[in-house]
Amino acid sequence: MHCKEICTKYSMKNQLLKETGRYGGSQKRCSSCEIYINWNGEHCPCCGHFLRTKPRNTSGRNKLNQKIILEKFQLKLNLNQDTINYSKRLFDKLAGKSPFKYQSPNLIMAVCIFIASRFKGQQKSVKKISKVFQIKEVDLELCCDMALDEIKEILLSPD
Repeated sequence: MHCKEICTKYSMKNQLLKETGRYGGSQKRCSSCEIYINWNGEHCPCCGHFLRTKPRNTSGRNKLNQKIILEKFQLKLNLNQDTINYSKRLFDKLAGKSPFKYQSPNLIMAVCIFIASRFKGQQKSVKKISKVFQIKEVDLELCCDMALDEIKEILLSPD
């Protein structure tokens, strides 16, 4: 089917959200109508095509995955907003570094939450974080040690 212009009622303005992107802000895309809409269904209300709910590029997928991971574990670990923001910044710095480049996003996020909770005074234990993220304590401790070394290098290096 083709576009009947019904979808323009549900169209979203060009709100590029830097942290989460369009898909993190609950927008969906119809590839037939070539429009982003705010719609609860799986199919376009206008043409009936399946709506795309995930980004196609790597950076967009990483941002969305990071948001999903943080939302999922924020309540379980009872984190405050300051700790969450700090862990996001750590994640952005560590994700591209060589020891963490090929690690799972869950492991990197667990490391970032552990370090951020220590720096921001919430004192979450390795045991609790490893239990919530379902990661072995040994792996988490090893990655935390590597991350602390990497953070020291970042802080000490002149920019």
